[in-house]
Amino acid sequence: MDDNVKVQDANKRGINYATILFFLGIAYLYFVHDIKLIYFLYGSGSWGVGCLLKIILYSLIVKKLPHNSDKITVTATINGFISGISELGAALLFFILFPIESFLQILAFGIGIGAFEALLTSSTKSSKLFKDTELEKPALELEAIMNDSQGLKRIMYHQIFPAVERIIAGLIHIGTRGLALISLLTFNPFPLLLAIMSFTLSDGIIGYKMLYEGKLNNLKNLNKTYYYLSAVALLTISAFLILWMKMAG
Repeated sequence: MDDNVKVQDANKRGINYATILFFLGIAYLYFVHDIKLIYFLYGSGSWGVGCLLKIILYSLIVKKLPHNSDKITVTATINGFISGISELGAALLFFILFPIESFLQILAFGIGIGAFEALLTSSTKSSKLFKDTELEKPALELEAIMNDSQGLKRIMYHQIFPAVERIIAGLIHIGTRGLALISLLTFNPFPLLLAIMSFTLSDGIIGYKMLYEGKLNNLKNLNKTYYYLSAVALLTISAFLILWMKMAG
């Protein structure tokens, strides 16, 4: 078997581990708490709409912004902000059209996004996700470096870390949508601003900037990126839980 095929299969196994966890969460909420499957579909549907809007805005705005070393921080920040308003704007639209009434329903909404995104990434090479964007070249370079890893590093970077990345993304999806819903229910913009800040950090300053600059080609920097994203995920989900408990009284 071609070595690249082996690597892709290993990546898929890693992401599939996380996908299984998401679907176990769906099964638990459905069978134990009687949460209807439609709430998971609302989540994945909102994510699809948000991604479509994000792609359009990226082509119209971010791709035309300067990507030199002096401007990349600003460009990456704008990209993260656009990512946030696109995905959260779509989520708010779905909340208005299909009201969410409980904590478990918003949990199902977020898990639905995480599960759908994990399914998508498990069937697509990471570099293809960035095709025709400014990140395509650095993504291919990172992919080549990862493909050269051997032994324990290969297991870590092609199975364990892809699963961890999907779990981190899932926590951010749950936390940001929960914060957006709190803003809608309380007419308080603060939780929504926290959610947008989470996107600005994860999809912008941490993700876009570090990948574009090629810093992730250094595995130590790649490890740090997982730490940073984990911190953003934990802070986001914690803020959601604290503000939800405060709202619920």
